[in-house]
Amino acid sequence: MITVNGIHVTFGRGTPLEKHALRGVDLTIPEGQFVTVIGSNGAGKSTFLGALAGDVIAEEGSIAIDGVDVTRWATPKRASLVARVFQDPMVGSCTALTIEENMALAAARGRRRGLGSALRGDRRRHFRERIAELGLGLENRLHDRMGLLSGGQRQAVSLLMATLAGSKILLLDEHTAALDPGTAEFVLGLTKRIVEENRLTTLMVTHSMRQALDYGDRTVMLHEGRIVLDVSGEQRAGLDVPHLLALFAKQRGGEDITDDSLLIG
Repeated sequence: MITVNGIHVTFGRGTPLEKHALRGVDLTIPEGQFVTVIGSNGAGKSTFLGALAGDVIAEEGSIAIDGVDVTRWATPKRASLVARVFQDPMVGSCTALTIEENMALAAARGRRRGLGSALRGDRRRHFRERIAELGLGLENRLHDRMGLLSGGQRQAVSLLMATLAGSKILLLDEHTAALDPGTAEFVLGLTKRIVEENRLTTLMVTHSMRQALDYGDRTVMLHEGRIVLDVSGEQRAGLDVPHLLALFAKQRGGEDITDDSLLIG
């Protein structure tokens, strides 16, 4: 379970560029829940994921994972608890290392082990079996450098890598935004399967209203650093994109959404 109580994050405090990115965010996420997170540009979505991962330390409020207060834990200390996949396929893996070596590093995340112990025969067999589950034929390319893979292949491998250390929390920061539509659909389908098979507590940031409703079982909307909408169950099941847009506009005081920072498709 993730419990977030009143967290605040401010960038550039005391400067002309001061930005209050999160303003008292409260959110409780039960174990195994898949939450989609949406909001316009600058709403605080990526900052919120960063606060959960430890990349950003909240100056007020608290974050607990399974009852343990991790508010002041930096990213390395949270690494065994939280896995993350980024928007850029080039982030989150090392292009100069092989697929197998990247998987070994992912499996050792949060532990003090080197590549030598991580690449023993039994572990190599395990990696081959796991990557074969992707259905991309990459089990025959384990010795290829990660940089040789396409963006979609890298995101697929990154999703798999996120499960290798046994982390039970998965953070997805617009992980299909840089992919073409067909590849994005494949990666989203893979995401759904991996989340369900591993019973991961998941937060997926997306700019797509459609993705926000089609995936997961709860949708949270951020605006100006605050949660302005939180729907699940029957209420969410009865929503379509126009209804979601209308709810968002209502939360914004009736302000029309005129930019393209929220995608309908």
